[in-house]
Amino acid sequence: MSLFLKVFLLAFILLTFPLICQKMNCNISKPHKNNLRVMMFRKPRQASDFDPVKIHFAPEYLFLENIYSPLVEYSPDGKLVSGVAESFIWAGSEAHFKIRDDLFTVDGYKITAYDVEKSLKRLFILGTNTHGNLKDAVCGNFDLKDINGYCPGMEVRDNGRLFVLKFPKKNPSLFQMLTAIDFAVIPSIAIDDKTLKIKDYRNTSGPYYVEGDGINLKANCRHYHYSKLMPQEIVYVYPEPGEDYDPIKAFSENRHDHITTIGNVSSMILSYARQHTGVNFHSTYPFRLDLLSFTVKGRKRFDEKERFEIGGLVRKVIMPRYLIREGYETAEQILPVFGEGTLSVEQISELKNKTASFKPPEKIDNKMIAWNFPLQCVPELKKHFPNTEFIMGPGIPVFVDYKKEGVAEPDFYFSITDMSFQEDINLISYSLNMDLFKVSGNEARNWMKKYMETEDKAARIKMLNKMQYETLMEGDVFPLVFSPYAAIVRKPWKFGLSKYYANDPLWRIYRE
Repeated sequence: MSLFLKVFLLAFILLTFPLICQKMNCNISKPHKNNLRVMMFRKPRQASDFDPVKIHFAPEYLFLENIYSPLVEYSPDGKLVSGVAESFIWAGSEAHFKIRDDLFTVDGYKITAYDVEKSLKRLFILGTNTHGNLKDAVCGNFDLKDINGYCPGMEVRDNGRLFVLKFPKKNPSLFQMLTAIDFAVIPSIAIDDKTLKIKDYRNTSGPYYVEGDGINLKANCRHYHYSKLMPQEIVYVYPEPGEDYDPIKAFSENRHDHITTIGNVSSMILSYARQHTGVNFHSTYPFRLDLLSFTVKGRKRFDEKERFEIGGLVRKVIMPRYLIREGYETAEQILPVFGEGTLSVEQISELKNKTASFKPPEKIDNKMIAWNFPLQCVPELKKHFPNTEFIMGPGIPVFVDYKKEGVAEPDFYFSITDMSFQEDINLISYSLNMDLFKVSGNEARNWMKKYMETEDKAARIKMLNKMQYETLMEGDVFPLVFSPYAAIVRKPWKFGLSKYYANDPLWRIYRE
């Protein structure tokens, strides 16, 4: 080889290598200044505390939606759009998902239909997800135990470009269900085939990946949501040991830049935003529901009259504290009035008449256990429930292993959840899983199966309406208030979040 050619090749390599590295690995680039510090009110030990197959609380969902992407997504205006699948269609009774050809992890691993297949098989085997059941419809009676095992309703075609789900007939809820992060795509190289645990949180399918041993995030420049305007690095900030969680105080002390849509009181966020010009404010429609729900134990222990008296007294005690907050309104039903499946005028009238027939006493002396009521409400509640033990339980009761946690099952509990403005199969499934409606266990699973198999939407909405109406008329759940989800971010950051969802995808926060 001539000296000229050697020099030419060396110069070519030196000039192009940085570009090739930047294409394959987003770390090989100049440090970016637009980082975002985000408040997290509970400190996880490590990234492995998070897994799409086990989402019980909103903070878990908000973290996972930033590092993993599903086949199909919702746009900020509530439309189904492409996710990992650049197109999704029905071909007869087969659902076809054409996988993007340009989606890579930060280390250059190409995501294909084989990764989708493996992710879903892992989900089906573990069977712990809370936002929808797809296994029965796809695998039927096949007992899938091996992640490389056979599932008759799943197939990869076109050398990994096409993922296919096969059904006896069209599944009207499928695409909506697959927007949940439970069904997110996890790169195959990140899954341990034996334990099925996620072993690598660096190679992810989402706009961000986990950097190092903690949970701080960095942007993946090879993701379809990537933009130079979005935060290039996410740094999570936590309360100090023993410190009460106060996101506004920490924000005012410049400890972080963003209070997310969960873990705060929207009226307080709004008040702060009005008084400070250096922030931008985001608010959703009012579909955040605060509620009281009786557990299976409580529903068996107390008859209908007793449940109405307990629920009515709780309402009487704590509602005045709620309704002085701006944006809060009395919730007469579980589903928001602008949503689908809501009660008719006649049903609301019947429910009001029944509620009025059970006038709550001034005091209830039963020995009971109640979980997770707001601490500021407990002193007043204790005056009217002197023998009730109000404690902060380790989670949503239906998901708690009482023996393992060493706690007794509560009779009723306080909870906050989001109820969609539309027919949201994932939220309906989650609500059933947390015993928010009158049915539970196998009865709830059978109801959900029938619901998903019903092709006529009007018939599905009628089922949903009937379930809500019977739940409320039996006094199993007592809605308290609806309010919006709210968030603030320090300027010059701006929001591109949706008013229709409680999500907080950090790639939709930007600075120009």
